[in-house]
Amino acid sequence: MQGTVHSSKVDLPEIKPYVVEYQLEHGRCRRCGKRAYAEDTTDEDLRDIAEKSPIIKLAYDELDKFRWNEKDLIAYEERIMDLRKEEAILAQKLDDATQKGRQEGRQEGIQIGHEKGREEGKQEGREEGEKQAKIAVAKNLLKAGVSVDLIAESTGLPQAEIMQLKEEISQ
Repeated sequence: MQGTVHSSKVDLPEIKPYVVEYQLEHGRCRRCGKRAYAEDTTDEDLRDIAEKSPIIKLAYDELDKFRWNEKDLIAYEERIMDLRKEEAILAQKLDDATQKGRQEGRQEGIQIGHEKGREEGKQEGREEGEKQAKIAVAKNLLKAGVSVDLIAESTGLPQAEIMQLKEEISQ
């Protein structure tokens, strides 16, 4: 059940000096520059000031509650409870959305990691395969009696590695 709060006109002499002090700067009205005094502040001025300053509005509303009847006070408290429930629901939705976003981000990161790992693995496999093919060609050329210099130039393998292959073949 949502309550509607109705407020009647309230004259709050207790808050007038504080509101006027907020409005004044060195004893002059911020709007017109004339000298102003707490006694000269109207209810309309108080409402204007309260609407422009959240702190003054809060103080004004708190003092105003003392003049409410029981029905209005119950309606106000019910509305406050409804707002707190709504705030809790929104906070929970935000937490859920944040957690879902993190989970989705984590899954996406894992997916990207797998893809990158596969690509790196394929690249390493290609490089290893090329090296094995060069070694196989170098061994065949060595068996055919081709010079180490020519094999090194043809395969791109270092001469030291070709010499090692030559020793392996001769054993």
